[in-house]
Amino acid sequence: MIPLLGAVLCGLLLGQLLTLVALRLPRRMQWDLERDVALAHEELGREPVPPVGERPTLLRRGPECLTCGTSLSGAGAVPVVGYLLRNGRCRACGATLPLTGPVVELVLAGAFLALVLQLGATPTALAAAVLVSMLVTLAAIDGRERLLPDALTLPGLWLGLVLNAFGLFVDPTSAILGAAGGYGFLAGSQWLFGRLTGREGIAAGDHKLLAMIGAWLGWQVLPAVLLLALTSAAVLLVLTRILRRTGGPDARTEVAFGPYLVAGALVLLCGGAKYLSALIL
Repeated sequence: MIPLLGAVLCGLLLGQLLTLVALRLPRRMQWDLERDVALAHEELGREPVPPVGERPTLLRRGPECLTCGTSLSGAGAVPVVGYLLRNGRCRACGATLPLTGPVVELVLAGAFLALVLQLGATPTALAAAVLVSMLVTLAAIDGRERLLPDALTLPGLWLGLVLNAFGLFVDPTSAILGAAGGYGFLAGSQWLFGRLTGREGIAAGDHKLLAMIGAWLGWQVLPAVLLLALTSAAVLLVLTRILRRTGGPDARTEVAFGPYLVAGALVLLCGGAKYLSALIL
């Protein structure tokens, strides 16, 4: 019972920290980009336009309102409960607080609980929790910003390859083929889609995300991850069309595919070692 409660508590607390990363990392990347542009202009002898303010921090400060910057301290900083106590709004300016926080916290708590139930309190479960944490953070960023940062996908990919060099989840060959196959399949699909339609299609960040998933779980799970991702995306788009009753979203509307890939990977991963072994075999 204690490991289960510990898993839920760790998921809630870590979810709060990862929410800060998900909300602040894109702002830091934008600041860094503006700084680099200013430095390039200075080297070229042009008038530099430095970024406004200091470089955004990730974890030095606690939760805050994105609109007015007011600290969400006290009871308002408690995972999930704080959001409910504030009715989803900042008490200082009345702005709506992003739903990212409670969603990330609840997803992590549920996923950690499922991992402990399936794998026990083992090193494998701990490693799987690391993967889940990275995937959920990436999904949160992509859902808000249509962005999958290399700062998360590439280290995640290499970490999966290193762990599987010791056969933690799959054998090294399966991990290498998973990374190559995940990237190659989506990159090839993007190229073919572009040739046929003249549009970009799937973004490069999705290629790296699927490569990261393949590096951790092996090439054998990639068809299932893609099937779950495409199915969930299609279902959501159909439901959106029905609810809006206006013909649904335009066919050219950009859709973040990363959260669907993450959802597919989480379904498989949290199904436990037995389910993954049966799928692989």
